[in-house]
Amino acid sequence: MQRTNPSNTWDTSIPISRRRRLLNRIKRFSSTPSLNKYTSLDEKPQSAVSCISLAGSSSSANTSACTTPRNLSRSSSTLELFVDCPTVQETKWISLPSELKIRILSYLSPRQLIGVSSVSKEFHKLCYDGQLWSRLDASEFYDRISAKTLAHLIVTAAPFIKYINLRGCVQLPEQWTIDAVANACRNLQTAVLEDCNFQKKTVHFLLNRNPGLVSINLQGLRKISNSTCKLLGMNCPLLEELNVAFCDGLDGKGLKRIVEGCPRLRDLRANDININDPQLMVALFKANQMDRLILRGCSGMTDEYIRLFCEGENPELDPFTGRALFHRENSDTWTSNHALRYLAGRVPQLRHLDLSGVIHLTDDGLISLLPTVPKLTHLDLEDCSEIGNETLLSLASSPVAAGFQSLGVSNCENIDDAGMIAVLHKCPVLRNVEMDNTRVSDRTICAALSAVSNRVRNFVMNSEEEGSRKILPPHPARLIALSLVTYDCSSITWQACSLLMAHNASHVQRYPTSEGIPGLVLLKCFYEYQRTVDEHTSLVLRGYLGEANGIRERWEKYMKSCEEAVGRRSRRGWGRHPHYGRTGSGCSIM
Repeated sequence: MQRTNPSNTWDTSIPISRRRRLLNRIKRFSSTPSLNKYTSLDEKPQSAVSCISLAGSSSSANTSACTTPRNLSRSSSTLELFVDCPTVQETKWISLPSELKIRILSYLSPRQLIGVSSVSKEFHKLCYDGQLWSRLDASEFYDRISAKTLAHLIVTAAPFIKYINLRGCVQLPEQWTIDAVANACRNLQTAVLEDCNFQKKTVHFLLNRNPGLVSINLQGLRKISNSTCKLLGMNCPLLEELNVAFCDGLDGKGLKRIVEGCPRLRDLRANDININDPQLMVALFKANQMDRLILRGCSGMTDEYIRLFCEGENPELDPFTGRALFHRENSDTWTSNHALRYLAGRVPQLRHLDLSGVIHLTDDGLISLLPTVPKLTHLDLEDCSEIGNETLLSLASSPVAAGFQSLGVSNCENIDDAGMIAVLHKCPVLRNVEMDNTRVSDRTICAALSAVSNRVRNFVMNSEEEGSRKILPPHPARLIALSLVTYDCSSITWQACSLLMAHNASHVQRYPTSEGIPGLVLLKCFYEYQRTVDEHTSLVLRGYLGEANGIRERWEKYMKSCEEAVGRRSRRGWGRHPHYGRTGSGCSIM
């Protein structure tokens, strides 16, 4: 029987693959062929190699002390290798604490969590842990999962849910909504139930069990009534935001109970509701804390209701006492200039004013209101057909102009270049103008380009004076200085579009997108021009100025050739005889 020396064997704790790699490294550094003879790794090892000496020595005890094989001790090399081979312990998922697992899974989106939950029972339990669902927004994935899965998710995570959004979740049947939403969720602060098929008793269950609600959206729930408003006023004293738009079962009496029972209410949206109780406006007057009040399309709104909101029943306060209103929307056709006169001087904090569709408004009412709202930033006068240039001139000359940002005058056919040019030059932070179907022309586009150029010049000068220019990330939205909407403006020609494209290209050429200086003008125009303008803007934002200029030049040549062709046809007699095409006058509808 062959005897083995323990000093010539290997330790079994080192894997075979690691020993082979170690031997290959040693063979690379060896200066003698003796190492090539030691290639057999089939024997079971007994000891680990910590130091290998290749120095030629007369003493063999030193080599055996280092647990070096005899074949290596006969080497004449002077190289010593110290090899540290620690055992790598791989961390496995099963050995992690549950807190760390939850932390790792928190980086997944809700849709990914639901997908991972089917891996195993452990993952199913972890993915439905309530700590991952304190904010449940089912509007992003509700159409991709079954009603049973959604209800199970809500029931499992209910004690932890503070924000729930079930907007559009119409697949939840009634028996699931009561168990999942009403009975399970008791710590809600924000609930969005817009366009759900919830019955009135489900909503009442939810309100009774969540007295800490701060914001609730019930838009489109046609089953609720004034009893729901009474329950809100009694059980939700912390309510600050309420949306009951398009709830046909509500009226002014129900809203009055909410205003009186929720002293913190600051945001009320009640579109298309019958305002049949003047005491609602009296309650709003007494509260005097509304930041946003939207009564768009509410029937029954008159000038008297606006007076009650501003002055109360028996005015005892100073007429210059200001309301804390920030946002006001009203599109009732019975409102007139008297309502704006009631608001004048009483809403100095007003920032958003939406009067779209109020066809009886004229310049007189707005001229009296605009100088008294210095913080106004958004004004929408769409479909106010009686509004003219006087309103825009008053806007440009009032303190509003310094911080004004958005103007909507679509379908105001009395507005032309005179009013728009004044607004463009006097409002230094204006970002959006909707003026489709008005009488503006190319002069307005040129004025907009000039105003934006002045902004860029002032921005660069101020940055140089401060000593350093603030460089922002090159996001396309930050580069847009002004957005213009000019649909159905027949006086705006292709020459104005060409000037706008040239302005955008020159701005990016002078100030690259990496500097983040806003100077581009976004245009929505005639549909035959829109495709070219959009393609040019896309190329400019990506920095392809050569291709962008090429598109503009080719488009200019094409438009000029079309105009020349039309001129030649007219000189040859087209339009003077009905047999040669279009006639000079008249209209034919087939």
